[in-house]
Amino acid sequence: MVTPVKGRVSSKFGYRIHPITKEKKSFHNGVDISAPEGTPIVAPVAGKITEFWTHDRGGHCLALTSADGLLRFGFAHLSKRFVSRGAVVKQGELIANVGNTGVSTGAHLHFTMKKNGSWIDPQLHFSF
Repeated sequence: MVTPVKGRVSSKFGYRIHPITKEKKSFHNGVDISAPEGTPIVAPVAGKITEFWTHDRGGHCLALTSADGLLRFGFAHLSKRFVSRGAVVKQGELIANVGNTGVSTGAHLHFTMKKNGSWIDPQLHFSF
């Protein structure tokens, strides 16, 4: 696997006080990686773009499922997407740019990872 974007982790996986809503014990299902708007995001693994959506909190989003079907990666707050739904991508291929869409404190990538349908901490597998 390759790191999808280099930057500073501004919010870790797990329970936290939400930085905007101030909700206590809010479960953060991924990591937030601060990076300048427009920073390239690459596919961490070879796979297929399985979903595209826009969410009130997450802004412009996409999902990538690994070629073996075991891992699902989510990418949120995107400024631009360079792939279409159903596209097959190579590891390291440009898929999007960091943005500040949705409910956000600034430009960053919200990056999630699921294995067999369960959330896992991306920091156990990537160095940002």
